[in-house]
Amino acid sequence: MNNGIPIKELLAEAEGATLDFKSTQYRLDDDRLKAFFIKDILSMANTPRQRPGYIVLGVKAFPDGRKNIIGVDRHHDDADLQQLVAGKTEPCPAFRYVPLEYDGKMLAAIEILPRRGGPYSVKRPCAPKCQTLPMCMFTLLPRGLEPLKRLAASSMTCTV
Repeated sequence: MNNGIPIKELLAEAEGATLDFKSTQYRLDDDRLKAFFIKDILSMANTPRQRPGYIVLGVKAFPDGRKNIIGVDRHHDDADLQQLVAGKTEPCPAFRYVPLEYDGKMLAAIEILPRRGGPYSVKRPCAPKCQTLPMCMFTLLPRGLEPLKRLAASSMTCTV
């Protein structure tokens, strides 16, 4: 059961502003690794779009459009991910983590809804010496991930 995630269609698409493939599951062992997960959620949530955005886990995408279905070895609990993101962001973007099965392999998709509640930003650093700064927000632009400054914090700079 794929819970409404159009996995076959997503696998036929190229990566872009509304679709990202990750070859492995997110590791959440420490605060720095959690920060990478949160950055990806915020990037997709802040990207202007009319449809949901997806991060598909367990798929290696190549520049020529080919995909290698690798699979993931475990799943995260959606409620745990919701709590993690809600505790570090403001406002909290609407997303869901969905375990999937495709071609006999375990995959996962994170569906980020195109809610108009943003811009979404980190409300405090995710980890000591982490590059996700308070009040920093991210979006996906044609040339890749770009940090943006929140209007209320015009003097802040962010690095990734």
